[in-house]
Amino acid sequence: MFKISALKGPKTQTLMFEGRLTGPWVAEAERAWIELVEETGCRRLLIDLSGLTFVDDEGKDLLGRIFEQGGELQAADVMSNSIIEEIRLRYRRVRRRGFKQTRQDPVADRGRGSEH
Repeated sequence: MFKISALKGPKTQTLMFEGRLTGPWVAEAERAWIELVEETGCRRLLIDLSGLTFVDDEGKDLLGRIFEQGGELQAADVMSNSIIEEIRLRYRRVRRRGFKQTRQDPVADRGRGSEH
């Protein structure tokens, strides 16, 4: 099971992921990310991973792409923080600041996560 919640603030948009980020839920998480960026034109996006119980490699690749595009990853538990650290180390060289407001931008580098 997987749950996505979006909190839209005046300066920061937050996506909260809860449950297992795996299989078909990765595509749902990606869709939610793209829609939030397009809808709000956000310049600051926070991804709260505190409620995750498992993340597969495809889920880590998605989180890496979000991080590359400027998304901030946060968590309150040891497992999620170790995933964040892994992503930060893997993707730090290609990280951008902020989001462009085009439909293709958030997924333009879709395959990059698996090349690192």
